[in-house]
Amino acid sequence: MAKTSPLRFEVTSRTQNGNTVYEAVASIPGFRPVAVEKIEDGTTKFNTRSAITYVCKNRAAALGMTALIRYSATTPAATAPTTTTGNSVRKANARTPASVAKR
Repeated sequence: MAKTSPLRFEVTSRTQNGNTVYEAVASIPGFRPVAVEKIEDGTTKFNTRSAITYVCKNRAAALGMTALIRYSATTPAATAPTTTTGNSVRKANARTPASVAKR
């Protein structure tokens, strides 16, 4: 039996709309890294870690390879920009060194 190289997957998780979603990128030797997609709808986001693990193992088996899955740290969700009220802006401007020097 010929020795096969492992098919490497990088699985990341992040929070989207209050839910944790998982995405994976496959690194196939000799090719560009490619995102793992769902067959049903072509999206790259999976709801559970076990679902993405299952898909990665099955994709590797279909290619006659073994899956080597690495789970990276959770990436933070994008934060919404903060807004300030007029009073807080005036107070912040009042404390700047330029305004202190004018007094």
